[in-house]
Parts: sequence; structure tokens; C-alpha cells
Amino acid sequence: MHKSLAAFGAVLGAGAVLAALTSPAYASVRAGTPGSSFTQTAPRQAFPPPLGASAAPAGNAVNSLFEFCNSNIACFDATLHYVSRTEFQLQGAQLIDSLCDNRSVYADVYDQNGFLGEFSNSMGCHTVADFPIETISDGNGVTYVQLDLYACNFWGCSSVAWSLKHWSPY
Repeated sequence: MHKSLAAFGAVLGAGAVLAALTSPAYASVRAGTPGSSFTQTAPRQAFPPPLGASAAPAGNAVNSLFEFCNSNIACFDATLHYVSRTEFQLQGAQLIDSLCDNRSVYADVYDQNGFLGEFSNSMGCHTVADFPIETISDGNGVTYVQLDLYACNFWGCSSVAWSLKHWSPY
């Protein structure tokens, strides 16, 4: 179980997580139900990059894990795999909407040059959106990868949580 799913369980309680993960709705989410996407257009909401300790490096291995939450709003899990100096993959990505607040959840992907793509889950509360392997490149080179995580609807957006920077080994 990913740390995010464990955090999801802490928010909902173990029985609720089991019910959510075994429900027909969850099964359809895992099968690729519309309502989740990865796009490389502009982010839903632009946030300034973090300063200080929250931007500390997470390491510079070829493979590393993104496992973080934005309080009880949303969680994101993925394996980051650096393919080359200019390309990386996010494998086994999951975006979890853990709060029933009528907002979709988003995880935006950045490198040192700016926005690269956005994961979204608009399927409703207590859903887990699974994504195929996403291969992302930046012709100028990738020094690090960092994600932000938040929720939005027509009336506004939540606070944002930033992952640690995952530095490239190349």
C-alpha cells in the first residue's frame, strides 16, 4: 500500500478505505473511467514555487518515489524514472481525491524551466485515478522534477502542497 493510501486511510478510517477500494466505483476508476487525465497544456492554477525547507532535494537517483499529500484534500503517488538528461517517466501514478468538497484535484509537474503537465481527477470524493506511464521531456534538459498538489472548483482553489525536488542523476 502506498503511503498516500495509508494517509487516505487515516483520514477515512480503515473500514471506509476497504469499502472505497472494493466498491464497483473504484473498480471502474482503475479500468480508466473518464474523469481523470494527463495534459500538457497550462496548469489549472499557477502557484509560486516554494522557498526554504519545503524545497529540499529528495535525492538524485535514476528511480525515486513521489508520495505526498495535501493535508486531507488529496494525495499523489508515482515512481519517477529518469530516462536521459532530457526525458523522464512517471510510472504507476495515482491521484487520490480524499475530501468530499465538490472540487477536482490536480497534480502539476514542473522542472527548473517551468510547467510540463497536469494530472487531474474529477471523479469525486474518495476516488483513486490510476494513470498509464507518462513520458515527459524538456529539450533544454531536466535538472529536477517537482510536483504541486491542490483542489479547485468554479469558486476557487485550495492551498497548495509541493513535493520535494527530485534531482536528475544526469
